[in-house]
Amino acid sequence: MITYRQLVDRYWQFTDPTDNGGQFCDRGSSYRPAIFVTPAQRADAEASKAAIVAGGRVNGQVITPILDLGPFTEAEEYHRDYARRNPAHYAAYRTGCGRDARLRAVWRR
Repeated sequence: MITYRQLVDRYWQFTDPTDNGGQFCDRGSSYRPAIFVTPAQRADAEASKAAIVAGGRVNGQVITPILDLGPFTEAEEYHRDYARRNPAHYAAYRTGCGRDARLRAVWRR
């Protein structure tokens, strides 16, 4: 088990927090990164974002919003655990979209 703060700290590394238009090949408002929080989680999420900004590891402005948690709609079954259930297709997507290269460029890896 990990804490909520550890989860949020880990989340950043898998997204492009500088892109408000989507993520990688997936474009549009439903693909924009965001962190949704309860009132009890907000301080940890804000502190995590502040640490990312202060750390200077991101190549660009961190624009990922931290938003109040609202109604949640669970993804369709075929979307859940997609990478694990479809490893070859997901690997082709990652390569074709340049996901890993973009993450290296954003995170100065």
